[in-house]
Amino acid sequence: MIIVLLFLVLAFIPFFLAIIEVVSKRDILPLNINFSFTRDPRFFGKSFRHKIENVVKMIS
Repeated sequence: MIIVLLFLVLAFIPFFLAIIEVVSKRDILPLNINFSFTRDPRFFGKSFRHKIENVVKMIS
């Protein structure tokens, strides 16, 4: 019974903190995001390919 209660408390902590943040509204302004800054949408794919190529070169 105590384990179930502990699980429920730990599961609801993030929701409880989020509700406190929504109710108190300490952050008046949203985060400043520069929408003109663009990134490469294939960055992670290219990075992964580069790492795999290095590993294959080391093996062979």
